[in-house]
Amino acid sequence: MSDRDATRRDLIFALPQIIRLLWRVVRDDRISTPIRGGVIAIAGYLAMPFDIIPDWIPILGQLDDFVVLTVGVRTLLRRVPEPILVEHWGGDLPVLETLLGRKLRDPSTNGA
Repeated sequence: MSDRDATRRDLIFALPQIIRLLWRVVRDDRISTPIRGGVIAIAGYLAMPFDIIPDWIPILGQLDDFVVLTVGVRTLLRRVPEPILVEHWGGDLPVLETLLGRKLRDPSTNGA
């Protein structure tokens, strides 16, 4: 694992890992109900056939989905305890750090 920052392209390729992380967080009993409910609400909003801004409006129609997804997921995942996130994350740590917008403590130091 390198110390480089992950790029937007890395985040796009990590989408399957991000979806798996969200699935694992929702199923983890150590996660609070509001966080689990928030993740489920975001998924529900994205699955709804209607949006705040209709999808047939060019650019803006997809922008509301993008904002709900990125801001919502990032906000909720930042509230999950770090050790649980690292435990459930299947990818490179720099990608998770970019997703969260912060550096994580190195799990190999065991809190030292």
